[in-house]
This record gives sequence, C-alpha cells and structure tokens, in this order.
Amino acid sequence: MNNKIIIASVAGAIIIIGIVAAILIMPPMEAPVDRSAWRRDTTRLEHLKILSDRIQVYWQSNRQLPATVGQLIDGKEHKKNPKDPRYSTDYEYNVTGQQRYQLCAIFSMDTPKRQATSFWNHPGDHFCFDFHIGQEVEPVPAMD
Repeated sequence: MNNKIIIASVAGAIIIIGIVAAILIMPPMEAPVDRSAWRRDTTRLEHLKILSDRIQVYWQSNRQLPATVGQLIDGKEHKKNPKDPRYSTDYEYNVTGQQRYQLCAIFSMDTPKRQATSFWNHPGDHFCFDFHIGQEVEPVPAMD
C-alpha cells in the first residue's frame, strides 16, 4: 500500500513539474486581436488615405496646401470629410512645411506584430503620419 502512495506521489510531482516547465519554456503568445478595435483602426487608416489623396488633388489645383481639411469639401464630389468611426470627430491635420503635412488619429491598439512592416504602422495612441506632396502612399493593408 505504501508503494502505491509513493508511486502516485512521484507521478503527480513529475506531471506538475512537466506542466510548469512547459509553461516557462513556451514562447509568449500574441494576445488575441480585439476585432472591433482593429476594424475601427483600419477604418481610420482608410480615412487618412482618403484625406491624403484629397490633399494631393487640392495641391495640384491650387499649388498650396489647404489651411484646414475643411477646404477639401467642394460641395460637389466631396460633400464632407471622413470622421473618426468611434468619436465622430475630425482627424487632426497639420501643415509642417510648404509641401509637407501630417494627418493624425487616435488608434485603439498597436499595429499587430503579424502585419508586415508598413508606412501605416502605428502605436495604440495618438499618432501622426508625415506626408509630402508627390508622395506615393501604399494602400492601407487589408484586415486579416
């Protein structure tokens, strides 16, 4: 009877040691992505791309950057500018030079690590992308 208790105790200890070792050795896994936050961030990026394209067209017509994104509304093709999908606020726009500007948003989360390095990578916070006239900006990566 004592032998059975000793064998069961040793087997239990080995199993516990094996589980603890597996947990300590296993590489950390990336946290699951909050799909709704990722979807909102992707929409924000798409909106910034739209605004950047409109600013480029404005430059071609006026040979200057708009003072505000409100100047991009022409009442014809562009009746309104996109707004943040969660807060319904305008995106931040800053003129930083004669042909340079920034478009900014507040993102819900960091760009997921599994996404390839891209112009559109951002932290989960307020972040500004730097643009210049004539810049070819890559498309916003698809949500995977």
